[in-house]
Amino acid sequence: MTLSKGQGQQRPVFVWDMDGTLIESGPSIMRGIRDAITDCGLLDPGPEAVSRCVGPPLAESLPRWCGVPAERVDEVIATYRAGTAHAEIASAPLFDGVLDVIDAATAAGHVHAIATSKPEVVARRIVAQKGLEARFIVVDGAAGDGHHVKADIVGRCLDDLRALGIDTRDAVMIGDRHYDMDSALAHGMRGAYAEWGYGHEPDEDRGFPRYATAHDFWNAERARF
Repeated sequence: MTLSKGQGQQRPVFVWDMDGTLIESGPSIMRGIRDAITDCGLLDPGPEAVSRCVGPPLAESLPRWCGVPAERVDEVIATYRAGTAHAEIASAPLFDGVLDVIDAATAAGHVHAIATSKPEVVARRIVAQKGLEARFIVVDGAAGDGHHVKADIVGRCLDDLRALGIDTRDAVMIGDRHYDMDSALAHGMRGAYAEWGYGHEPDEDRGFPRYATAHDFWNAERARF
């Protein structure tokens, strides 16, 4: 968790997912997962199956989409975490327009936070390496074992924001997976489905607005004020 001082005033909060929303990490993640699976002596599930693992908790997505036996999941996750592709994610680029939107929204009085299924230590390292620490008042992520619930991470993020005196009643969860939208529903947030990310299913937006680009999202938000 990364915190800085709040001002105790109403601010529209944008809570960002990381993989597939902030950073274009899909290629590195998919390569790393496929390498980890085959390094563990299991069959390569192929790119389509592995693409569904970008973003969701690995402990859930590996057996569901890649056929990893339940008793081998922890082994595959540990192998993935130790691999070079996992380390390369820190150098993955931000999606086009995301940084411009963050800066424009900050200038307009919005506050930004990150709630990601990525291990928190990795998320914080990525934020630091990209020089983004000043842009995010809170960074919350998962424990490194891959076993977690996204809604719990989002809830912790909201708690951390409130502890800083930030009013989260107008918070928006921005993400590219149904886990993000389900988290928004669980916590009474508004949701913004990032079509620019890696989501697959037509109902993953859970009825929340879809945005093709980060600029489209920001234009819609600006129209509210």
